[in-house]
Amino acid sequence: MKFTLSSVLTALLSASALAAPTTHVPRTGSQLAPTVVSHYNTWTGAIDYDKPTGLVKKGGGPEYTSLFTFNFDGVPDGRTCNFVFDVSGDQSATVDGSQMTLFTSRNPAPGPTSGWPPGNQRYVEMGRMGVSKTGENSWIYGSGSFPCPTSGQYGYELVGAGDRLNIAWTDANGGLRIRY
Repeated sequence: MKFTLSSVLTALLSASALAAPTTHVPRTGSQLAPTVVSHYNTWTGAIDYDKPTGLVKKGGGPEYTSLFTFNFDGVPDGRTCNFVFDVSGDQSATVDGSQMTLFTSRNPAPGPTSGWPPGNQRYVEMGRMGVSKTGENSWIYGSGSFPCPTSGQYGYELVGAGDRLNIAWTDANGGLRIRY
């Protein structure tokens, strides 16, 4: 078998791509995607860390919120950030319910846990959004707008509103984003 530099490089690049699949695309133009999405079990305090999906669920069993870490390094100074939730590009998304509430977190999720502490670190309510499978959210109250930080990692949480809700999506195809 004959090896060339090109065939060796192609094999190495292919192997590294297979070994480390990318589930989160952190930045596209002037839009941030979360660098980490985690599921938080409100019954046990467990954090299922760094998932390729988002999940917000209430009623009929364990309840879940989604915890998000966003990295603002390199965002230009003086910008206004706006949260957007959109799963219209995700054919596998489930939207059974219509409202979620967005909160800031005291800290991003620290990693996987089996229970308390640290909990979800929920802090300040930013607003409630109406969601659908066909387009971007609408704000029922609040606006999801805030002055963009220019560096650092910040945590946020999406929580279901109402008694019963099941919203699930693949993060690579949509979900919570920040535009600036």
